[in-house]
Amino acid sequence: MRNEELFSTQASTYAQFRPSYPLALFNSLASLVKHHTIAWDCATGNGQSEQSLAHLFPKVIATDANPRQIKQTAPRPGILYALSHAENAALASHSVNLVTVSQAIHWFNLDLFYAEIKRVVVPGGIIAAWCYAQIDINQAINAIFKHLMDDITGPYWSPRRQLVDEHYRTLPFPFDEINMPSYAIQVNLSLGSLKGYVDSWSATQKFIETRRYNPWDEIEKDMLKAWVDPFTFYPAQWPLYLRVGRLHE
Repeated sequence: MRNEELFSTQASTYAQFRPSYPLALFNSLASLVKHHTIAWDCATGNGQSEQSLAHLFPKVIATDANPRQIKQTAPRPGILYALSHAENAALASHSVNLVTVSQAIHWFNLDLFYAEIKRVVVPGGIIAAWCYAQIDINQAINAIFKHLMDDITGPYWSPRRQLVDEHYRTLPFPFDEINMPSYAIQVNLSLGSLKGYVDSWSATQKFIETRRYNPWDEIEKDMLKAWVDPFTFYPAQWPLYLRVGRLHE
């Protein structure tokens, strides 16, 4: 299965249950560029980033290699959606001020993608890539969730997922690195929404395809007990792990 097909089956689930990112992150990234002409949200999925970028840039180009993901986006003025591989974008050379890649760069051919970045980004422009992994709700729920992620679905994750597990620390990143503040996704989460998020995983879909049942079934009783009331919303957060760099002037 090609990387762009990993989220085809669950594209609508992805759109409904994947979290969005804090506005403060995009404000910080926008403050790093001299000009605010074009931002490129690469591997946009169903659009967790480009809506925020559109408040800061008059033109946002949001690309994804998966047509089912693009169909889940919510069009708005100033955003151009396009079906495109990250490594071969139909963008003019030296035209983009800021590139964002959220929870996706580990799927790319990095050599080809970085060559494309150096082609399309203006001198002094910014590339920002980030990921998130383990959720933080409370000690009991966190432990069950980690068991699901590591032990039950663990064998069904792509080897590329290791970069996420390592919080992108080992991601090759040939740019002038910029230290950034810490950011986290913060939401009030229901049990149903947590299950929906798990259903959006590529590993969950691979598990279902192989084992013919949902891996959530193995932790459902424990999770219901830990959640206490299935209709309760808990504060939850995912720390974000960023790599931000500037291209040479």
